[in-house]
Amino acid sequence: MKKYEIVKDNFKEIYGIKVYRIRALKDIQNRHQDIKAGDLGGFIESERNLLQHDNCWIFDDAIVFGNAKVRDSANVCEYAQISDNAIIIGYATIMGHSKICDHAKIGGRALIAERAEIDENAQVWDSVCVGGHAHIFGNAVLERSVIVTGDAGICENAELLDSNDYITLTGFGLTHNTITFFRGKEEICVNFCGYHGISVKEFRHKIAASHNHDIELEYCAKEFEMLCDLAEYHFQKETVNH
Repeated sequence: MKKYEIVKDNFKEIYGIKVYRIRALKDIQNRHQDIKAGDLGGFIESERNLLQHDNCWIFDDAIVFGNAKVRDSANVCEYAQISDNAIIIGYATIMGHSKICDHAKIGGRALIAERAEIDENAQVWDSVCVGGHAHIFGNAVLERSVIVTGDAGICENAELLDSNDYITLTGFGLTHNTITFFRGKEEICVNFCGYHGISVKEFRHKIAASHNHDIELEYCAKEFEMLCDLAEYHFQKETVNH
């Protein structure tokens, strides 16, 4: 017996795509809350988005569409959006206004909340928590008990196994944007404005060549040099502690 049905007369559009409410056809023991037959859930584009077996569910006004899949005991709640080819498995929980898209994979007991975004080929596993306005993208992999919040940008070949594997600093440079330093698979990397996941060494070279004798830009370049020194010291310390 199927666990839910699509309510064809209860729908809305997102990016020009119709998505429909789901309704439980039987009682479901869900770890978030028990679902009774007749209860309405969130929105899906088609049955490919939510498996008919297992205890996975879409709650509230959450939306899953495209080729995205929710399975196992995963839950999608509140106003979260899952799209493209994203996969939510295990006991993962996606909530808040978070967005998961492209080929991202979320599993284990991971929690994605608030306005976090996970996309491209990023993977989040185990007991990782991602919140705030954090953006995880590229080929980044987050595992174990990492907590990523704020405006952190973790990307490219990042490999975070501990919350000390990244640092964020805000208010520097002409744009006052957030700069994130994180541990990559082979070296310490930087995410700042148009520089996504380049090494600290390469970042130093680029900022040194960018000021072109402009006093204000030269001042910013010196700030970034000091931030790079701080980041290298931080990760050197963490390596010793590991």
